[in-house]
Amino acid sequence: MPFPITGIIDNFNRADETPLASPWILDPPNQSWVLPNLASNAAIGSVASNYSSGYHNANTFARPCEVYGTVGSASAEWRVGFIQNPDSASASGYMFAHRTDDVQRIWRITDTAFTTIAAVTQAVATGSVCGLHLAANGDLTAYDDGVSILTINDTTHTGPFYLWFAMFDTAKTLDNFGGGTLGDQLLLPDADIAAGGWTTAPLFSKLNDSSDATFITSTAA
Repeated sequence: MPFPITGIIDNFNRADETPLASPWILDPPNQSWVLPNLASNAAIGSVASNYSSGYHNANTFARPCEVYGTVGSASAEWRVGFIQNPDSASASGYMFAHRTDDVQRIWRITDTAFTTIAAVTQAVATGSVCGLHLAANGDLTAYDDGVSILTINDTTHTGPFYLWFAMFDTAKTLDNFGGGTLGDQLLLPDADIAAGGWTTAPLFSKLNDSSDATFITSTAA
């Protein structure tokens, strides 16, 4: 499926903030973390050798939902994800985590404890749009510039969720943070139909028709 679909929540294109102003709130899976700053139109790590993190508390989002951001440095450690019950020892959710070893991970957070539930070795380029999609059935898919790189099913946490991000150390940036709840269903053309330019049959005959090898399927957003 396409990724991302939802719009940008914060493009950080405004005067510098130290730290990020409301509606950004310190994200508490580790209480020693601090809020990021805003500098040069991007969110930036605000403390050396530790994590800067925040969640956007203007809205919560139900499944299916997504979260994403533009990576400022491929060598940085950063995370984007979903969090429920923030500001408490019950903070829980999911994250797509990038570390400097180029192992991309999906982490489950339960009562502030982190557990790796899926991982793959793949480099991420500076400027990539990376994020996480959570389907209604609990499928979690990590994306790197629109390409699915990692999928796992987990139904431990059901939301609704705030959207959040984190980065390690200073001078590490994240830009164009976005996400939200998707529509219930999307109609996506099968690859063979798209490649054929709908020439195999009229479009209407392909809806809910599996009489031949090419038809449109309804895919969860």
